[in-house]
Amino acid sequence: MIDVFVGVGSNIEPVVRIGDALVDLQERFGAIQLSTAYRNPAVGFEGDEFVNLVVRFRTTVSLSEVLGILHQIEIRGGKDLAAPRMSAKTIDLDLLLFGDLIVDNDRLILPRPESVTAAYYVKPLFELAPNRVHPVAGSTFTELWSQLESTAVSLVPEPIVCQPTKTRERVGPELRVDDFRMDVRLGVPDSERENPQEVSISFSVVFSDVPEACRTDEIDGTLDYGVMCRRVIALVGSREFRTIEHLAQCCLDELGELLTESGTELTLEVRKCHPPISGLRGGTAFITRTHR
Repeated sequence: MIDVFVGVGSNIEPVVRIGDALVDLQERFGAIQLSTAYRNPAVGFEGDEFVNLVVRFRTTVSLSEVLGILHQIEIRGGKDLAAPRMSAKTIDLDLLLFGDLIVDNDRLILPRPESVTAAYYVKPLFELAPNRVHPVAGSTFTELWSQLESTAVSLVPEPIVCQPTKTRERVGPELRVDDFRMDVRLGVPDSERENPQEVSISFSVVFSDVPEACRTDEIDGTLDYGVMCRRVIALVGSREFRTIEHLAQCCLDELGELLTESGTELTLEVRKCHPPISGLRGGTAFITRTHR
């Protein structure tokens, strides 16, 4: 089990946005532990105050899957992915620590630098794990907080309800196809596309109501996941793709044509199983979805 710490922040309807994100985190990872929530000024731009806290949980889920789930929750929470880094946010989920893993490349830095420099994360980390040693700084969070405490006068405890007291009702039953492996000619340079590389494609369909096929035992009206898989195989085998995002969108469009029932939601994840990034285990994932 890996000990995971996630920073949660919002300055747009923070009570609602943070509450929804906590429900999602609990549904995906099980028991979660929360720090105090703190209200603090926006940094780097003029805007409403942020509310920040840290969530701790333990999981066997891989790093890439955790990042994918956090990204999915952010999208569900209305995050504008095109917004500047220093701007108002509906919801931010920052992976602060993933066990004692250290990663430093152009895509990911772990532990996140703010786990040492930002009072609104260091104090919650001190509350949750005072004796834990930061894997890069080499100091405990008690020591790190003592270095920032005198300058963190702007932190104000926020008495909002952050405990996820109830779970969100599911929209309806869900069909899932997990970890479907295939070889795809994928890569930005032409040379990278010469040799197919393995990707994993997973998708799910959430129904707005119980399908008629659940009430009878007839095959009419069922969603044939075998056909869906064969459509994806034919698609990825017939062309090359430069980006994982384009591959995911093409697969989503292909599967979306098979949805006939209104109110269904299709979510698709594409994961590169063996990305050439030192220290990254489990791959790189891109998740997208569509409604009918």
